[in-house]
Amino acid sequence: MTTAPRLIVEFPGAPAPDAEAARTVVAAARAAAAVATARSVPLLLPETADGGGPGLDPSVLAGILAADLIAPHTSGTVRRPAGAPPRLIVAASSSRNAPYNLARRIQSLNRITCGQVGLFLRADGLDPVTSAAPSSPPTIADSHARLLAEYVEVLRRLWVSFPEEALVGDRDTGRFADPRSLVPASFAGEVYSVAGALNVPLPSAHRTLLLTDAVAAGPAVSVDGVIGPDSGGQEDAAAPNYLTVTWIPAGGGAPAGTSPEEVVVTGTVDAAARVLREASAGHVLLRVRAAASQLATLLEALFEALPAQHESRDFQAHVK
Repeated sequence: MTTAPRLIVEFPGAPAPDAEAARTVVAAARAAAAVATARSVPLLLPETADGGGPGLDPSVLAGILAADLIAPHTSGTVRRPAGAPPRLIVAASSSRNAPYNLARRIQSLNRITCGQVGLFLRADGLDPVTSAAPSSPPTIADSHARLLAEYVEVLRRLWVSFPEEALVGDRDTGRFADPRSLVPASFAGEVYSVAGALNVPLPSAHRTLLLTDAVAAGPAVSVDGVIGPDSGGQEDAAAPNYLTVTWIPAGGGAPAGTSPEEVVVTGTVDAAARVLREASAGHVLLRVRAAASQLATLLEALFEALPAQHESRDFQAHVK
């Protein structure tokens, strides 16, 4: 299992209805990612803007940020140390993404970024592709656990289906890969089914960080962490549960959109730092209720007030 980072910061979803707004969001995300990366804290990229409006696709945003933060992939191997947390985490909903398409997108990002991208999966329903299949179940209203378990199984199988060791690249014989080294997913469940392998290779030793917010994420589901309100009942789960801390800086407005399971702290940097220090023994997702353009400045001040121990000890050992 990949080491789950102790602290994750969520980028505030910002609306991007036009090109100018998108450029503003990208600039804010670049600044925030630079600050978070300097402290080895992954930045979670949301699917939509706060309030549910249109936002930049997190996979596209991850690709843009990777160009600034991560050296190009040239050696043919994933450079992220085994078990170390990624630098960027892409959020994706099962209702919007077919498993094969999402698996290939995340695999492609890890190929490009040397293994620096993780996934936060929201199991919230069937995607249009799966729903349109003749064998699709008529409803999944009572099968949340089954959907999540099968989706995760498909992702895990696809991510190891094309080990980079299978690459041949022999121009003289025209052989791209050795098919005997491929490991087709070959999965047929009640909700999802997939037969073949991805066409994006990664070293067999790589394991993509996979987080979920589903209450069904028990020991039988191979995830690396559980985030969100549903994680409250997961004390017996094998994966760590993330406490959600929402910080509303002074002048940041009312705590709209928070849930009873979240810890809400308002006011100064010192107040937020005190709450995070108290929670540092566990795993924390930090949401900052502020404009995306302000996040980098707020994070700089917050990290200055925090001890280094809030970071994953395993990752600190890798970056020393």
